[in-house]
Amino acid sequence: MGKDHIIKSILSEKVCMTPDGFVADQLNPEQFMECHELFFDKILEIHSSDITSIEGYGEFNEECKTEYGSCKDFLVDTFESKASSPPSSCF
Repeated sequence: MGKDHIIKSILSEKVCMTPDGFVADQLNPEQFMECHELFFDKILEIHSSDITSIEGYGEFNEECKTEYGSCKDFLVDTFESKASSPPSSCF
């Protein structure tokens, strides 16, 4: 079974894997205020999912396994990687 099918089987029926809508980071404050209730509705739908079978932290690989065994490992590696990367542009 592929990663998408495994994730879909874990999530609530109400959670859409390919949603239509907005990218919250691209909305200005006024636009976000107009649809903020929908945003929180989606968060609560995701929260209703039972993910007790998932172990670890980070992105899912193709086998639907996470890369890190602990939250600490995930955070340390994530922030060390970003800290060691040069800025994308300098002025």
